[in-house]
Amino acid sequence: MKRYTIITMGCKVNQYESDGLSGQLEALGWTPTGADQDPDLVVINTCTVTGKASMQARQAIRKATRTYPAARIVTTGCYAQVS
Repeated sequence: MKRYTIITMGCKVNQYESDGLSGQLEALGWTPTGADQDPDLVVINTCTVTGKASMQARQAIRKATRTYPAARIVTTGCYAQVS
């Protein structure tokens, strides 16, 4: 069974997009992870509205890489487009 988690940062648009990604992943047979499960895929939906938001996006990416070393990490959103 393929498992995923989505980390959403920023505005309501990002929340809407993350909900859409979740629906698409589930339609493809993916299951959201529980608190005690490691995901196979981590999607980080980022924001860059402020310098602080960009810093938090970088921190989230590093943390996901450390926490889930076997997972595929995918970054989307404003930070991914700008940086």
